[in-house]
Amino acid sequence: MVKLLALDIDGTIIKEDNRISFSVKESIKAVRSMGIRVVLLSGRNYLGMKGYINELELKGVAASANGAEVVNIVDEQILYKELIPFHMASEVIDESLKEGLVPINFSNLRVYTTGFDDLPEAYTRALNQEFNIVKDIKENIFIFPPVKLMLVGREASLARIKKIVEDNFDDVLNADFSLGNLLEVYSKKADKGKALQYIANRMNVNIQDTMCIGDSENDIPMFEAAALSVSMGNAPENVKNRAHFITEHVENDGVAKAIEKFIIKHE
Repeated sequence: MVKLLALDIDGTIIKEDNRISFSVKESIKAVRSMGIRVVLLSGRNYLGMKGYINELELKGVAASANGAEVVNIVDEQILYKELIPFHMASEVIDESLKEGLVPINFSNLRVYTTGFDDLPEAYTRALNQEFNIVKDIKENIFIFPPVKLMLVGREASLARIKKIVEDNFDDVLNADFSLGNLLEVYSKKADKGKALQYIANRMNVNIQDTMCIGDSENDIPMFEAAALSVSMGNAPENVKNRAHFITEHVENDGVAKAIEKFIIKHE
């Protein structure tokens, strides 16, 4: 019996237009009316999640930055966070800049970057968040230690950075693609699976009573933690292969269909 439903945001509850469809919104509302807890676990920073949290009228907690920050929705206090060691963050940024990538620093619920003027619009289309523009990203990570670094640019360059992270920091850092032009680097002490377990414990819900839905590599730890994992139809094959079930594409309201199949009809 599902008592806690964990949902990713981008590519899962929101479509390419960054909106939650009426069908998905109504299905989440129906779940909440049944007394089932609903939480968002996202790669976004918390303030980039806040509009969707408010739209869905969610309470309790939310996990941002791939679970590296867990936030109390009521007072927006950080309940816990896991930082990237400074020397590792600094090296990742140095190597990224050599590749012509744009680093983004996720820290203290906010995001910081030098800007995207040199990148094609297609690379940044998914970044519908409010950014704090800074002159020097290296100075910024010293002042605001990162819980996550997002790197934006050509997929081949991102793949090289992913290999550098895996070769040099594999015991400390994760490096996952969220989209073809977005690579996310964050502590191995924090992922969506660990965040889901933390949230379930906080809500006194047995992990065997959890269900999750997602679409990206950063959702795989959540798939492994939850009793029932559902991949979106738009997910890459390596993500689909790690889920118990594959629902329809985000543009075809896959979340609503999964909720109907596994929660509403089951009840």
